[in-house]
Amino acid sequence: MNILSEMAGAYLRWRHSHGYGVHSPFAYRFVEQAVRPGRGYSFYGYADIDASLTGFKGSAYGRTRHDARLLLRCAAFLRAGRVLMGPSAPAVFSVAARGAGARSETWKSRHPAPPKPGDILVTGPSWRAPEEISRRLAAGTTVIAFDPAPEARAEMMAFTAPGLLLHGRRIIMAIPNPAMAFTTYAMAF
Repeated sequence: MNILSEMAGAYLRWRHSHGYGVHSPFAYRFVEQAVRPGRGYSFYGYADIDASLTGFKGSAYGRTRHDARLLLRCAAFLRAGRVLMGPSAPAVFSVAARGAGARSETWKSRHPAPPKPGDILVTGPSWRAPEEISRRLAAGTTVIAFDPAPEARAEMMAFTAPGLLLHGRRIIMAIPNPAMAFTTYAMAF
């Protein structure tokens, strides 16, 4: 029975990732324009991202490129003013933020700069401050977690405020939006 539920979950993630069954207008636009834009859809920042991936090889190259491009599209769609990243974030994430017209900031302590409207907080596997995620989400900051630590994953999955929660095996996005009811979709990230 486990294999059947795994297959059903994979099918559901694929459907939502392509816009099928996504009924919220905001969520549908976000999926269609940021998560999985159609073929031939390109951003000016893609060339800068590819040029800055010199130290990556094999699957690390593909995964980092995918994540940076996703971050660029999300920041562009949300019109982010600032992307806050931890010290372990790849440098290519700063390139992605600049490609979207956002300022990128890296913090050294556990608590980054105070939240501002239009911020995106990017976390990774080394992020171990789930209370900061809750604080940011309560302040209306979008949080994107790439390969989150178990504590950060649990904190993100507990998000139920008005807005959008997209979750996949590797990536979770929580986008507070007071103009919509809480909506969640499983995605093929």
